[in-house]
Amino acid sequence: MTVRADLVAGLLPVRGDGRVLLLLRPSGTWDPPAGRLACGERFEEGAVRELYEEAGLLVRPQRILATWVGEDARGGRLAAVTYVGRTGGGEVRLSEEHLDYRWATPEEWLELPSWWSPEDRGRLRGVLRRLPPEAPPPPPPPGRDGRGVARANLGAGAVLVDLRGEEPRALLLRRRKPPAGLWENPGGMLEEGEDFVGCARRETLEETGVEAEPEAAWWARVEPWRGPDDPELYAGVGFVARHPGGEVRIEASAHDACRWVTEEEWRLLPTWYTARESDVLWRTVRELA
Repeated sequence: MTVRADLVAGLLPVRGDGRVLLLLRPSGTWDPPAGRLACGERFEEGAVRELYEEAGLLVRPQRILATWVGEDARGGRLAAVTYVGRTGGGEVRLSEEHLDYRWATPEEWLELPSWWSPEDRGRLRGVLRRLPPEAPPPPPPPGRDGRGVARANLGAGAVLVDLRGEEPRALLLRRRKPPAGLWENPGGMLEEGEDFVGCARRETLEETGVEAEPEAAWWARVEPWRGPDDPELYAGVGFVARHPGGEVRIEASAHDACRWVTEEEWRLLPTWYTARESDVLWRTVRELA
């Protein structure tokens, strides 16, 4: 049985001085702008819309800060992806959903009451170091009105990378099942009680025999689950995990070969990923290296 959840996207704007925008909820917590995805939205689109609706700012998502799977106040399951992005300025126009706003340093946020865990807030400083110094051009104003709520079956995976040589290499596994012959990274569907990180960790161990910790989230996708006409949705998050060493033992029922590849070799093989997604992956690998 797959794990399903309402999807949530957030976007944390970052000023040139390194301060981030936090909004005060009626519950008394200081958190990034965020809300449920509308039907038909991608995570990035929902994040841009929610920020625009709640604070009047247009900011382009640049990196994934954190992912989360849990329950809302009424016991419904949520699955969230939150981005960060530099802003070139603009006036904050607070919506009626929030009581106040402030620009805070990462250290100040750790001292404030927040719905976010200290662990997730503690990732912010490291992610900010990976951001380019200049703000990219802002996205256009969102065209959707945010109607409906996107609900999806949840999955996750990890690209296992070896950073010890002169050139980073990533592990690819060749599928036995249709589409047979496609090269992919370890991944699968969430099990009850897991979040995205836990699923990626388990799938990596099951499919490679390697215990590796998912680090940077580089990819998040919402799409029809079993085919382009499927009304059910799939929402997946991809991580990068460092290979700690040791032999790779592939799960023979799922894959019939494995190979370590450079970026150039990766791009020559058939995978699930678009050229743009491969750009983001290898940028993330280089940042970790």
